[in-house]
Amino acid sequence: AKAGSFVNRADAALPEDIREKITRRRRAGEVDAALDPLADPEVKAAIARTRFEMLVGFQLTEQQLAYNVTR
Repeated sequence: AKAGSFVNRADAALPEDIREKITRRRRAGEVDAALDPLADPEVKAAIARTRFEMLVGFQLTEQQLAYNVTR
């Protein structure tokens, strides 16, 4: 028996505006330079939607994840 899966690249990638918020260059003196973009609920939600577990439809427990990391 064989199994396969397909993940749509557009679903697995961060939207351009979210990527810009995360990677934009911040300079000292800018009003929002010290703000963490990952604290923004919109950014957090976009990252959650692109997580591997969400794309394939399951989530590992912390114990399962720790086990997989050691393998």
